[in-house]
Amino acid sequence: MENEKITSAAPTGLLYGLYGALAMVVYSIVSALAGSMMMSIMGSIIAFVAVFCIIIGTMVFAIRHHRDTLQAGRITWLKAFTICVLISFVISLISGIFMYIYTAYIDTSYLIGIIEKSQELFEKLGMPEDAIEKAMVDMKKNATPFGMFRQNINSNLIMGAIVGVIVASVMQKNEDSPFVKQH
Repeated sequence: MENEKITSAAPTGLLYGLYGALAMVVYSIVSALAGSMMMSIMGSIIAFVAVFCIIIGTMVFAIRHHRDTLQAGRITWLKAFTICVLISFVISLISGIFMYIYTAYIDTSYLIGIIEKSQELFEKLGMPEDAIEKAMVDMKKNATPFGMFRQNINSNLIMGAIVGVIVASVMQKNEDSPFVKQH
C-alpha cells in the first residue's frame, strides 16, 4: 500500500465517458442511417445489446487503464465504481443531448415513426384495444425531443449504475478484494 499512487477517478471517468458517448453517438447515427432505430423487436434487442456493450466496454477499459497505468495495479471498489458512475453520467448527458438535437432538428419524424411502429407491434402481439389506446396516449404525451432527452438520461444512468456495481466488483484489485489471491 505504501507504493500505491493515489490519483483522482475524475479525469479517467470523464475522458472515458467522452469515448463512450462518442461511441453511442456513432452507433445512433449508423443505426438511424440503417433505418433500424427501435423500429422492431429485433431492432430493440440489438439496440439494447449494443448500448450494453458500449457501457461495459467503456467501463472495463477505463478501470483497467486507471488501475494498471495510474495506480500500480491496484484499485478499490469505490474508486472503480466512481469511474463507472462518471462514465454513465457523461454518456447519458451527451447521448441525451444528441437525441434531443436529432429528434428536434435532424429527423423530426423519428418520434412519429416510433409511435406508429409501437402501435403495429402492440397489435401484432394481440394487446387489447383499450390497452393499446392508453399506451398510445402515454407515448404521444412523452414523445417529444425533451422526453427523449429525459428518457435517455434516466435509462443510461440506471443501466450504468447497475452495470457499474458489477464491473467495479470484478475489476477491483486490492488487499481486501475477494478476487485477489492472498499469500
